[in-house]
Amino acid sequence: MPETLQKIIQTANKHFTKYGIRSVSMDDIARELGMSKKTIYEKVGNKEELIKKAMEFHIQLDCEMTAELQKKKGNAIDEMLSIADFVIQELSDLNPSVIYDLKKYYRNIWEMMETHRYTHIHTNILRNLQSGIEQGLYRENIRPELIAHFYTGIVNVLTEGDSLEQKKYTVAEAYIEAFKYHIYGIASEKGIDYLKTNLPKIKNTKYVKQL
Repeated sequence: MPETLQKIIQTANKHFTKYGIRSVSMDDIARELGMSKKTIYEKVGNKEELIKKAMEFHIQLDCEMTAELQKKKGNAIDEMLSIADFVIQELSDLNPSVIYDLKKYYRNIWEMMETHRYTHIHTNILRNLQSGIEQGLYRENIRPELIAHFYTGIVNVLTEGDSLEQKKYTVAEAYIEAFKYHIYGIASEKGIDYLKTNLPKIKNTKYVKQL
């Protein structure tokens, strides 16, 4: 990818995440980059195309994070703790209006994000569940296919940004509760002990006491 286009996409992704999509103009992005709108439009046809590329960039980061985790030698709970650390940071920086804007004004892009969630997340949680059972960290009597499906459904709740906002919960707070619900529901006694001992592996230490 050309360097200029990459900078445009990264800057757009940062602004959309922090301020929401509808509230960020192409002028805002051009001003942040110190370049003209004409230059931006030469690289991306319009704002909707830029939004799509920014969301594709987000998906790419998600996939790269998962691939990196698979290279490490940690066990299934180590992997989930690393995922929690990544997701908490991502969601803490997320303006809830991003989800609302995508669902209402950019439905095709939202559906692209949903497809990613139902394929990528489901596949990796299923793999994690199977590994955790083999390692004795998750209970043997759980049904991985169903649990992976349930987990994906829980993630779907986190995308209901408007309802979370009305209830005064941040998306990060909702994820923390979902994480606890998931792990404590499937972990063996050995897994729970390991989880409690290894909570400091979550770098976002201000959240550890809530897990």
